[in-house]
Amino acid sequence: MARLVLVEDEQIIRAGIATSVDWAGLGIDPVGEAEDGEQALALVERIRPDIIITDIRIPFIDGLELIERVKARISDVSVIIISGYDDFRYAQRALKLGVQDYILKPVDPEELTRVLRRICAERERSKTAARELVAFRETEGLSRRLIQERLLRDILDNRLTRVEGLAGAAREMFPLPGRRFAVLIAQLDDHRLMVAGMGGRESRELELAFADFLRIAAEREPGLFHLEDGDANHLVCASAEADDVLRQKIDRSAARIRQSAARLSGVTVSIGIGGIHEGPEGLRLSFEEATKAIAYTSIAGKDRVIAYEAVPQPGGTGPLSVFSESELIWAVKLSDEEGIRANIELLLRDLLRAGDRIVPYLQMYVSSILTNCIGIIMEEGGSVEEVVLDPVATWNGVLAHQTAAEVLNALREQLLAIAHYLEADRTGSQHHALEKAKKYIKRHYGRCELSLEEVARSVNLSASYFSSIFSKNEGVSFIHYLSRIRLERAKEMLLRTAYKTYEIADMVGYPNPTYFSSLFKRYAGLRPTEYRKNASAARSAGGEHGSL
Repeated sequence: MARLVLVEDEQIIRAGIATSVDWAGLGIDPVGEAEDGEQALALVERIRPDIIITDIRIPFIDGLELIERVKARISDVSVIIISGYDDFRYAQRALKLGVQDYILKPVDPEELTRVLRRICAERERSKTAARELVAFRETEGLSRRLIQERLLRDILDNRLTRVEGLAGAAREMFPLPGRRFAVLIAQLDDHRLMVAGMGGRESRELELAFADFLRIAAEREPGLFHLEDGDANHLVCASAEADDVLRQKIDRSAARIRQSAARLSGVTVSIGIGGIHEGPEGLRLSFEEATKAIAYTSIAGKDRVIAYEAVPQPGGTGPLSVFSESELIWAVKLSDEEGIRANIELLLRDLLRAGDRIVPYLQMYVSSILTNCIGIIMEEGGSVEEVVLDPVATWNGVLAHQTAAEVLNALREQLLAIAHYLEADRTGSQHHALEKAKKYIKRHYGRCELSLEEVARSVNLSASYFSSIFSKNEGVSFIHYLSRIRLERAKEMLLRTAYKTYEIADMVGYPNPTYFSSLFKRYAGLRPTEYRKNASAARSAGGEHGSL
């Protein structure tokens, strides 16, 4: 079982977490608890746990410093942070330290259970992959493989066109016997998003495991050779004397690659296959065709096997016949949401005609459109940082998506956020929208399903932009504001009505009375029943607010 240590300075929260999770069902053994950083560090040194749950604000050594010290001693420990502070800086530093998840207080037992289940599954998959890699990894023959890899790269890069021109020893090193050749390219889907979400080290470990699976699979069958091609792309070069035999090899390789990907944290892989050609010169041609086939996943979608023969050739001299970039920019300037959506649809429709040239077109248009929109903000005297925190990061974030539809969806959302900002900045409607949103919250707080997205829709703003201006103007996040409204109403009902605690909990939007009681205790300093008993003291104190 995985050993777990819980670090939290408030005893009631430690007890709540300890009793709200089915540890045995998850395969976890809670082996220790600590109430401050120094105590936690000593406990970790002694027990060496697999998983740590820690608050950020703990005495002596804060949670982030604790994680940093523990990671230096136990590099593969999984860490979950719990915090009452919805602060991006904390989350950013936590991700850099390799934290697996960041959960806001009050801790929802179901959310914590989901996170723990995912972490346990990932740890088990990593252990399985590590065992298989150790079993298959060979230490001999490295020099020979490096020479073979260099020969193939020289052919693929057109630096070497004929194997017959090699000296005898080098010619014998050529790893692909046979006259007919083909190339397969495998690409981990959503690689750049995966790197951003998992962190550099963890994603690199996944990439290495995937690469080793491909290398091992290629070495099991004569006439196959695996090469890494950067950015999570992998080549399988194949050869045979007959086309039908070669096609079977390629098909088997594609099936094995997809199976290997599924075993590694459930990732998917897209595969492009070049045509079958004669001689090593044909190997380079097949590589070029496989490159075009894998680029076509931007149109066809992820988790697919695409043969070059199935890739339509682009028509005309360019992909664009209907879309006008100036029309899209004008729609953003006018804060015309329908115009933005319609022009993005036109852009997607035209780009789908670009065939294997779609990737450079996407990059060109995303860069140009975002640059022009940032220019509009500056022309109108706005603050770029308020809506586009980092233009380069925004550009990379949009292009991190794999398919054209996903890229343009991300671009559309960014353009809508810019349009909303421009509209609010021009008309001064930001204050009005927030006041309207707060009234909506006060009317609907009793519905447990009330969400930021619903409130944002009620004032015709995107969720991301509404969240940003709400936090900036109110000084707290949307969820903290909603919790405060609910708990203040609960305090009034405890003082002035005879409803039972569980009835009040449900009426203010908390169907789980245990969760409500824990949250109320953090806010008011007393459990609901204790607060009711001290009603006269609460009234004499003038109904002072607690703090989340």
